[in-house]
Amino acid sequence: MSGKQKQSGVVDGAVSSDEILRWTAPRKAAAALEIIKGKPEAPTSPPREATSPATVPPAPRVDPVPPPAPPKEPVAEWASAESPVKQGDIQIKVTSVTVGQVLLTETIGDGEGRSKENLLSIGLEVTNQSETKKLDYRSWGGRAASFGTRTSLTDNFDNRYKVVSFGFSSKVKGATESDSVYPGKAIQDVLVFEEPVGKVEYLNLELPAENFGGTGMMRIRIPVSMIKR
Repeated sequence: MSGKQKQSGVVDGAVSSDEILRWTAPRKAAAALEIIKGKPEAPTSPPREATSPATVPPAPRVDPVPPPAPPKEPVAEWASAESPVKQGDIQIKVTSVTVGQVLLTETIGDGEGRSKENLLSIGLEVTNQSETKKLDYRSWGGRAASFGTRTSLTDNFDNRYKVVSFGFSSKVKGATESDSVYPGKAIQDVLVFEEPVGKVEYLNLELPAENFGGTGMMRIRIPVSMIKR
């Protein structure tokens, strides 16, 4: 065989392409691997923290609002019967307080009599202190009580005593059913009630001021020292 190889062969000392590939392929692969290893890894987003479902805050505790306290009734003020009581130009004075039989007069004729039972009689003097106005007075007792009246008598034990009326045939001696009271003048009246209990300490007399054209109530406290038996 001549010093030359066939064309398909390799010249002595020369490296075939296959051998070059076998020699360079591992180096290229190693270099590529080094490149891949040298690349910084793409940042990854941190894992999401597990979130608990949204919680609704508890509703604030609302204590029930207590109902408003009922308004207190004003304390009634009582004037002592030992002194005259006034409203405007009208003055009322308690002249006597007596327990016993009540003197009566007949409305027809001149007959007189007495109540069968002991009762309480309260004498009043009503004075018009105006200089120019007359007043029309209507009694707090007598026959007016037959049609209903707001006149009231109670004691310290909360006993209530009824106004006593003797009908249309008799009237209390000294009482005035109704009258006109001129300026500077006065009239007398007598109110009759049931007899109070024996251990009473005081009596509270309420008189509607409308009976002389006033307003509200005249409140008079009668101490036991004024009651004559």
